[in-house]
Amino acid sequence: MKILVTGGAGYIGSHTVVELLEAGHTVAVVDNLSNASSRSLERVEQITGKKVAFYEADIRDDIKLEEPKIDIKSADEYRFSLYVKSTSVTKDNADETL
Repeated sequence: MKILVTGGAGYIGSHTVVELLEAGHTVAVVDNLSNASSRSLERVEQITGKKVAFYEADIRDDIKLEEPKIDIKSADEYRFSLYVKSTSVTKDNADETL
């Protein structure tokens, strides 16, 4: 199943992405990196040996989401989307994700 995870580069999101990949799903992540680091997704790939499609964008930015390289608005291909948000995490903690 192809799953879209918004906020997937943060602590909770990156751990969720690992579990989804290990369960055999294909995962795409959209994250604005306000409380996260793209390095966490590099670690996800190291841990799982699987590629994660990553798009740096804010899901509230309709114009950005319609760019051809992202285009999650035509999400017919996604069977499930998961929204992970944790604003209580400080930027300092973003370096401690996977």
